[in-house]
Amino acid sequence: MRRASLLFSFLISVISFEAQAQLDNKIFNMSDTIVSSDTGKVKLHINTLNFFRNTEYFTPIDEGQTFIGFQGQADVSYQPYKNLRIHGGIYIQKDYGTNGFTLVQPIFRITYRPGKWQYNLGQLDGSTNHRLIEPLFNIDRAITNKLENGLQAKYSGKKLWLDGWLNWEKATYHEANVQEQFTIGASVRLDILKRKKIEIVMPFQNILNHRGGQIDITGNPIVSRMNTAIGISAICNIFKTRIRNFKLEQYYVASNDFSPALTQPYKNGHGFLSTLSVSTKNTTLMLNYWNGTEYQSGRGTLIYNSYAFYDVYYHERFRELIFVRFLYYKNIYKNLNFDFRAEPIYDLINHEIQYSYSVYLSYKVSFGLGKIKALTL
Repeated sequence: MRRASLLFSFLISVISFEAQAQLDNKIFNMSDTIVSSDTGKVKLHINTLNFFRNTEYFTPIDEGQTFIGFQGQADVSYQPYKNLRIHGGIYIQKDYGTNGFTLVQPIFRITYRPGKWQYNLGQLDGSTNHRLIEPLFNIDRAITNKLENGLQAKYSGKKLWLDGWLNWEKATYHEANVQEQFTIGASVRLDILKRKKIEIVMPFQNILNHRGGQIDITGNPIVSRMNTAIGISAICNIFKTRIRNFKLEQYYVASNDFSPALTQPYKNGHGFLSTLSVSTKNTTLMLNYWNGTEYQSGRGTLIYNSYAFYDVYYHERFRELIFVRFLYYKNIYKNLNFDFRAEPIYDLINHEIQYSYSVYLSYKVSFGLGKIKALTL
């Protein structure tokens, strides 16, 4: 079985091309773009997302769950200089079936963009904006943990795209009954070849999750875990047909636990992720294959793990999964976008079929509120 699975992964790698380092998750993205012509302008930004995601998983590794509700963010920005913008506003989330709001939180952000670099202090271009693959980033976190706050440095050049960030998730204080918790990450994409009909990209991704501290009184163990992915991606563009492109990606993924004492079954693990897809204007058909050994990630999609995140006594040393995905994305109006996904999964070891489906509707718009005389240095 192991030899056959490795052969399957190899065949996917050699029969086609891939460029995208992940699913197309732009339906979730919220980012800030600074242009010099906005100097002195005050703007109102509104971002909303209605979500319905249902995972029919029947395994202790990742038990099924349903998310249904909406997210909304409204903020006002002022750009006093050509390369600096200040945001302030509010974020709300409502999970249907609960009383009141699930989350109401103020947001603040300063963005500075000198040349090809961009620095964010406060609210980050987080979640799916990091372009992480599923074994490193759980798509559910775009619903349950959308907001990220801390420090971020981004670079966008002709051949290099880089995103480095610190997401400060929980703070602790002297004799507090909670540990501090944060994530440090880096996501890099290097263009190896870029032509009209073919592109080749090398992505590198790394995240470190830490939970600990010296001044709390919880007595809980310190946890430090790292996940790394390196891959090769390519895309073959097709013109004058309904099919837009063929894609393929191949990743090697590793997990390492640097905690002083292990709190889960495996210290180190690894896996191989292969993807083959074909896309038209609005539709993508995708095939993914995962072959993992003792792999674990607290931030990645749980179904890739080799142990149950909520029950560490249950574990499967080997995980082999095939995903078949139907993805549909459509820009309905200028600022209104629709996303539908159907994603059955076959477990090659346990011979089980699981599936998920999702529907998302996003609305993103900005309004000019006036102009204040720009500051001069």
